[in-house]
Amino acid sequence: MKYCDLHCDLLDKIRTPAAWTDEGDLQITPASLCGGVFLQVFAVFAENPRADMAYFRAKASLFQKIKARAAACGVRAVLSVENGGMAEERAENVGEMLAAGVKLFGLVWNGGNALGGAHDTGGGLTAWGKTVVEFLAAEGALPDVSHLSDAGFAEVAAIMKACRKPFVASHSCARALCPHSRNLTDGQLRALADAGGLVGVNFYPPFLGGFSPAQHIAYMIDVCGEDAVALGSDFDGMAGGYYKNCADAAQRIEGDLERAGLFSRQIEKVLQQNVLRLLGD
Repeated sequence: MKYCDLHCDLLDKIRTPAAWTDEGDLQITPASLCGGVFLQVFAVFAENPRADMAYFRAKASLFQKIKARAAACGVRAVLSVENGGMAEERAENVGEMLAAGVKLFGLVWNGGNALGGAHDTGGGLTAWGKTVVEFLAAEGALPDVSHLSDAGFAEVAAIMKACRKPFVASHSCARALCPHSRNLTDGQLRALADAGGLVGVNFYPPFLGGFSPAQHIAYMIDVCGEDAVALGSDFDGMAGGYYKNCADAAQRIEGDLERAGLFSRQIEKVLQQNVLRLLGD
C-alpha cells in the first residue's frame, strides 16, 4: 500500500527542479516517490540564521514545481514550514505562507525562535507565538509541535483545545521507548489524540532508540489510539535512517506493521486514512 508522509526535507536538499533526479544520494527521488507514496508533505526548513521570508519564497516556488512533477504520477504534495521564525514576527507573512499553500506550520526548530522555546532550550511560547497559534487555528492550518519544548506543547494543546481544533507533531517518536527530548510523552500523545490531531513517527534512529518505527507506532496506538498515528519519515533531513530511502520504506513498512501486531484496519489508517482525514482527503 502506498503511504502518506507528514514530513520530509527534500526542498532543503535541492535548489532547482533539475537537481531532483534519480541519481545521487537523495532519500526521496522522483521514481521512489511515484512508486511508493500517496501523499507527501514537503517542509520548507531553515536553520535559525537563514530563517526569513526571502528563503521561504524561494523554496515555496521550488515546491510548486516539485508538486507539478509529483501530480503527474498521482502523488499529492502538501507544503509545510519547519521553523516559524521565517515569518519575521509579521502577521502578514504568516498569512502569505498560508496563501502559498502551507498546511502544517512548524513553530520552532532546535534552539527556539521568536515564537517560543525548543526541546533543547526549554521555555514556553512567547506572546507572538501564542498569537500565531491562534491565527493558525482560525485559518484552519495545523500548528506543528515537533521540535517544540514541553512547556510550549502544553500551551499549544490548551489553545487548540479551547478552539476545538487539531494540531500535529509531524515527525516525532515515543519518549517512553526512547527518552529523547524530541520525542513525545504519553500525556502529549493523548493530548494530540484528544484534539483530533496526529503524530508522524520519525525514521531517525537516535529518536527510535533501538526500536523500529513499527514498534513506536504499535506503542502509540496502545497509548492514544489508532486514529492519531501516522508516518513522518524525516527523509532528506537525516543520514542513516531506519529505512534507507523512500523506496525501502515503501517495500518494508506494511510488513513491519503486520509483524508489530497491527490489524489491516490499523495499517490502512496509519499509512493513509488518518492523514487524508486530517488534511481533507
